Amino acid sequence: MANDFSSDIDRWEYDTRENAEHDLVQSGFVPLGSIWVRRDELMDLHLQKDGSYAVTRVLTQEEIERLDQRWGRHNLEAEHLTYVLALQEVDKERLIAAGVSASDIIHHRMVGTARIRTDGPQWTPDEVGKQAFVTPVRIHPAAAAWDIESPDPQRVARNGEILDLVAWHPSRPNSFALRRGDAMILGSHERKLSDEDPGTLRVHRGPLEWLKSGADGIVLMTRDEAEQRRLLLGVERIRADDWKHAEELRRVMRSYQATPVIDHHAVERHELSARQSMRVRLRA
Repeated sequence: MANDFSSDIDRWEYDTRENAEHDLVQSGFVPLGSIWVRRDELMDLHLQKDGSYAVTRVLTQEEIERLDQRWGRHNLEAEHLTYVLALQEVDKERLIAAGVSASDIIHHRMVGTARIRTDGPQWTPDEVGKQAFVTPVRIHPAAAAWDIESPDPQRVARNGEILDLVAWHPSRPNSFALRRGDAMILGSHERKLSDEDPGTLRVHRGPLEWLKSGADGIVLMTRDEAEQRRLLLGVERIRADDWKHAEELRRVMRSYQATPVIDHHAVERHELSARQSMRVRLRA
């Protein structure tokens, strides 16, 4: 018999995602990424470490604030949903014009908007603060904040557990702040077998470039160069956003004997090709 989610229970477990989604649909919930919505009710569907799936009732904003004051607990999934719902059509158009996929904005809720104030490397919501875009930093359920590899980076970027929320703005795409300060990396690199070519790791300056790439590669959330070196230790090849970014990464990694190969040429060739194509279209 399907669960109708009307009881006082706050958690249900399933062997497969399909069974969980079936019960949610039958109960009138509509998906918004891993969050399912029914009127003023929210349910979170997520993968657990043992490979099973859990549906968890998400707290209301009032309950979140009360728990924050009492125990310091916080539900980032519910908070991010409020920012996703605040995103206006003009915001979506601006993001799409900047090169962010409409699917990642609309279906995977990878960007929301909020008014914030910053305090060093962290931010808090502020009704009279400056507007910013907010992107969730998601990780694999079994991963730690410093794990640069994951078995499926694309899936994790869109459906993993939220570790933190990064706020940024298109006018200053390389400046960002974290909600909690727990994240060290935005994104991940595909884990390879020991005898496989590890490939090239794309390292972006900020969240906007990462989103434009389709969540390919990572952004270093930590500003500490020693932590950056430790995160990139063992990486053989890195592709930066541009020559200046490549030089910045070379400086960070210079103290290591096994410095990775860091280039930006493939990016520049791609951009040059795009500009040439645009000139051809304009002439036509």
